[in-house]
This record gives sequence, C-alpha cells and structure tokens, in this order.
Amino acid sequence: MMIRIHQPAGYSEVGSRPHNEDAIYPAPGRAGAEDAFFMVCDGVGGANKGEVASALIVETFPVYIAGKGEQQADFYQTGLQRVEERLSAYMHEHPDCQGMASTLTFLHIRERDVVLGWAGDSRIYHIRDGRILFRTRDHSLVNKLVQMGEISEEEARSHPQRNVIMRAVKGGAEPTRLDVQVITDVQAGDFFLLCTDGVLETFRDEQAGQLFGAKQTPRQIADRMLEQAEGTTNDNYSAYLIKVAQGTGSGAAKSSKILTLFRWLIPVLFVVNLVLLFNWLRTNGYFDREKDKPQPAQPMLRPENQPSQERPSTPEQQEDMTPSGQEDPSGPQQRKSKGPTGKSQFPFLFPIDTSLTSGGFNILIKIGKSDPDSVWIREDGWQIDFENQN
Repeated sequence: MMIRIHQPAGYSEVGSRPHNEDAIYPAPGRAGAEDAFFMVCDGVGGANKGEVASALIVETFPVYIAGKGEQQADFYQTGLQRVEERLSAYMHEHPDCQGMASTLTFLHIRERDVVLGWAGDSRIYHIRDGRILFRTRDHSLVNKLVQMGEISEEEARSHPQRNVIMRAVKGGAEPTRLDVQVITDVQAGDFFLLCTDGVLETFRDEQAGQLFGAKQTPRQIADRMLEQAEGTTNDNYSAYLIKVAQGTGSGAAKSSKILTLFRWLIPVLFVVNLVLLFNWLRTNGYFDREKDKPQPAQPMLRPENQPSQERPSTPEQQEDMTPSGQEDPSGPQQRKSKGPTGKSQFPFLFPIDTSLTSGGFNILIKIGKSDPDSVWIREDGWQIDFENQN
C-alpha cells in the first residue's frame, strides 16, 4: 500500500529581520498532494549571503532526488555532496558570498516509508494524535549543553548562544555530514512538521496536542502557527506541514489484512452456496432420471381356471405384439433412443445427467467429463449435446 498525503501547507515569513534568509521547497503555494519531497532551509551568515545558500540548496537537492527511486541512506549523503559542490562553485565565482551556509531539513515520501534528513538546528517532527513520536536533534551548541546536563531545555530557549550551530551545509573542502532517519510506521492522520528555529520561538513541544488534532488540516494548523508568530518572532520563520492520508503502519496493516480476508471469504461463500444449491436440487430429484422412466406393470391375479397366456416380459416386446397378443408380422417398431448410454461426473461435486422435453424435442444436458460412448438423440433424429469437457 502506497503512502499518500493530503494537501500540504507551507509558509516562509521574514519576521522582524530586514530580509528573509529562509527557503522552502516547493515554493509557498505550489505544493500539492502529489508531491513527495519537501525541504525547509535556514540561511546562515547575515551579510555573508545566507539567503543565497538556502536558495541554492532548494534548487539543487530536489533535482538530484527526482526520478532516482528508493535508495539507501548514503544516496542522500551523495546528494548533499552534489549540493556542496554547487555552493563551492558559486562562492568561487562570487567572492562576496564566501562563508555563506544554511541548515537543511528534508522529508522524502517513498512507497512504504518516509525518509527524514537534517543538518543544523531546523527541526522535523512526526506527530500522531497530538503526541510527538519523533523529533530531530539540533546540531547546536545549546543542545550539546543540554545533552551534557549543563543547562535545561527551558534555559536553552533563552541562552545567549542559542543561535550557534555545530553543523551546516557550507561547501568547501570539508563535506557536511547528514543525519538520516527512516520512518516505517506511518499511519493515516499522522503529521510531519518541518520548521526553522524561528518557528520554535512561539511553538513548544507541549503545544502539539492542542494544534495537531485528528480533524485539523495542514492549512488550519499553519494559520494558527502564523497567528502566534506574527509580531512576536524576531527571526525569519518558515515551515511545511504534511498530513498522511494513507499510510503503511500498523493501522494500515490491520485494514489490509481485513480486506485480504474479505477477498478470500467472498469466493469461498459463493462456492459453498453453489454446492448447497446443487445438493438441494439433487436431493429433490431435479437431476434424477429414474423418475422419468416408465414403471414396470404390476402383475394381475387371474383365476386358477383361466388358461395362462405368456405376456411379453419387456415393454419393447409388448410393442412388437398385436392387441391379440401375437407378434406383429410387420416387424418390430422403430424405437427411440432414451438418452445417453454413459454417465458423466461433475468435477469435485456429483454427477449431473438430465434431459428436458419441450415441444417434441428431447434436449439432453450433461455437465462434467465427456463420455465418448454417449449418444444424444432427439425425437426427430437430430443430435444436441451440451457439454462442459474438462
């Protein structure tokens, strides 16, 4: 079962900065439910053209991914190297862009899983029923301090070095390492959120239960997040929200098993009912040819003093006799065939061997294996043979 999504929602806002160094892919307003690759990048460097770096990344990386099919994790690392080669070539041609860099987050929806990749402090969330199932770890100084136990999560939000990142896509001789996570448990109703750190100024993890309800659309959630950020966020803020319409996780597996069961059950029930129908018809004599045969005459008692007179023992002999009991001198009458001489077998069930008489025609029907010795004749001498030869 292939993963499908609802109409996604993306935005990229300047906030309180003089210009926007963020970039998203697809561009705002251009994403559709048929898209499978999304990116959110946050340019670094201010005067060092961070907006150029983020723009080059969203131009280059999707081109490398498109049409390559499902690949291993190192495939994405190779793609990042192509991106950094592009950045290095651009900085060589434009010396004023030396030192530019950008964070990178991407989400790649494949047939049966979702691949997440990131470098820097822009985040990706996987949310189900308002609960955060997965969240990327920031490549930042304050996150390093939190992991070491030197500061708390709350202190990290207002730390003076909270904007210092430990990893970014920057080109040059030293390649950037990309973290990759593959999500295989993807269910209908799941949300994925890609966002820059500007969004995190007004969004807290504990708000996920309020924002990401089962009945909410990506557009509705995006509008609420924009309302919270407007006028209060100092940094640029950009995000993409994707909601799964059809997944492949445990819930989808149960539905698939139920559908498979019904696919097998319906033909089985049909065959069982067919067998019961044929057995009922056979039990009630619809396929019994014996009842159509003439019954032998009952013997009649005669007085002891009446002389005995031999009677023909068979109906055929009786037909050859005159009313007085003598043999007809004109010879035996022409007899009609009474039907097939062989008996057919219906495969796997029971024999069916019957005849229908209408308007002087005797139509004999045989279902099952063909009997080459059978003779099927109507009264007028024509032969009609309806067979299912298996």
